[in-house]
Amino acid sequence: MTNKNSDLEKKIDSIGDLIDLQKLHNNCIVCDHEIINSNLYKRFRICPSCRYHYTTTLRRKIAIISDRGSFREINKWIESRNTTDFSPKNSYKERFTNDKKRTNLNEAVITGECLIGGNRSVLIILDSSFLGGTMGLVVGEKISLALEYAGKNKLPAVGIITSSGKRFQDGILSLHQMAKTVISTKSVKKNNNPFIVILGNPCTGPVFSSFASMADIIFSEPKAHLGFASLGELREVENNHIYEDHLSEFYLDNGQIDKIIERHEIKNEITTILSLISTNLLLKSKQKYNNKKFVKKNPKQTINIARNRKRPTSKYYLKNLFTNFVELHGDRISNEDKSIILGLGKISGQTVVIAAQEKSFLLENKKYTMGEITPSGFRKAIRGAKLAESLNLCFITLIDSLGPQIGTLNEKQGLASSISNCINEISNINVPSISIIIGEGISESAIAFSVTDRTLMMENSIYASVKPEAAAKIETNEIEGIDDIANALKLTALDCKKIGVIDEIIQEPIKGAHDNPKETIKLVEKSLIYELSNLNKISSYSLVKNRYNKIRNTGEYSNKYKSNFIKEINYLGKGIKNSIQSFRIKKDSK
Repeated sequence: MTNKNSDLEKKIDSIGDLIDLQKLHNNCIVCDHEIINSNLYKRFRICPSCRYHYTTTLRRKIAIISDRGSFREINKWIESRNTTDFSPKNSYKERFTNDKKRTNLNEAVITGECLIGGNRSVLIILDSSFLGGTMGLVVGEKISLALEYAGKNKLPAVGIITSSGKRFQDGILSLHQMAKTVISTKSVKKNNNPFIVILGNPCTGPVFSSFASMADIIFSEPKAHLGFASLGELREVENNHIYEDHLSEFYLDNGQIDKIIERHEIKNEITTILSLISTNLLLKSKQKYNNKKFVKKNPKQTINIARNRKRPTSKYYLKNLFTNFVELHGDRISNEDKSIILGLGKISGQTVVIAAQEKSFLLENKKYTMGEITPSGFRKAIRGAKLAESLNLCFITLIDSLGPQIGTLNEKQGLASSISNCINEISNINVPSISIIIGEGISESAIAFSVTDRTLMMENSIYASVKPEAAAKIETNEIEGIDDIANALKLTALDCKKIGVIDEIIQEPIKGAHDNPKETIKLVEKSLIYELSNLNKISSYSLVKNRYNKIRNTGEYSNKYKSNFIKEINYLGKGIKNSIQSFRIKKDSK
């Protein structure tokens, strides 16, 4: 941490309980920059210099995210009642009464229906300025009712959450609000609508570890304190001056949240996502995309083209093939693997979820990374598949990786189980799925992403169980001698099509995708539209059944067995026919 950041930390730390952060200030309490005349500060309570996000009122939050005049509160008159004989209940009653007068609220939460960028939505706002935003009986009930209202009316739900501490004054029933709100999120998801949460400063305790973490997409404001435990609790237990490890930036780096967004950009981001999902058009196309007859190529030449440094990677496809792409981060467990890019986007009007393998050439720790995938990368893909299923969207994977990342740390994090789970989850989703091998599809990284309804392969890409160099070294002890090995591996698109491990080949420009990337995008788009239009006609039951049969029956042994069986039947039929003819000849001669 730099000295500048350290000084900023100390200043923020020291002012915590001493200054009313909702009060208008002439100068920023963090950097001393004049803010009183700043429109950014007046409207959004953000310092234009250091970007510090001040606490703002619940009503202002409604105004920031909803279309003007569209908010209509629901379940307004639900009120609290005494449920325990907690000894200092008088002080609790006093604090409760004071917060009602100070905030002009009946409780820490307001729920209602509104428009967000023209999209009907249910809004849940939990405010830490009222008893710390803790979740008692009323708060839990109102949140659950709002989520159920969203489910009943087939609307997305959006939560803006700040909370810290426990409402222990409501006794054990306050703890049970965690379970109540968690199961209520199912009401939203069962109708294929998203639940989106924006976390503010702070967001800790029972709220963060219940319904807030069940959201499909989780955003956070910058420098927000997040976690199950509060900052004070962590410092006390670990006897350490923790700061950065409790911020939203730390949680983003460790795969827990999707994105950090400044307050004034939240509405646009939410609007984009809601528009992607609410205006989903199912493609229809009868035009076959591929009439070319492919000829067999030299495998070594194909490998060189697949590895060309100028060949488009997943980032290029995501930028030029899909519109309104919104990237999501993290596996929601332990890490953020940058070799997997996850997000939502549109192709010709149809919204899809994409999990793309990005093979980079960045130098890290004096080693070139080639898109090797960690356990969190496989879990990130699983999360994408489940999100597609939850929102009833097609799931698309782009494959370009040299395999899983080998190392003891990855073994500790469950590399083997993450691969098997990835295969299991992607192969079992009840929505259409398409995989495209755009470069190198090598070993477990390829198979885990290709167990889809349709597997497509670029003309000059390769698909193999092992890197050709590795196979050559095992068989010949010479890495360079890969010509014969490449032929034996059957790794070209034409070979894979003949074997039956892919469904179709996507044509490339004459010299390869790197020679004309724009033309490549047109060819890939044409193929995707055709495949999507066909899959859109198939029921979810048939998708899962057909996918199982496809994967189950893939393999040279089964194909040979089937072929031999047919030959045996034909031979048997000919033998019987010949026997009958011979019998008739003998009979006629008599």
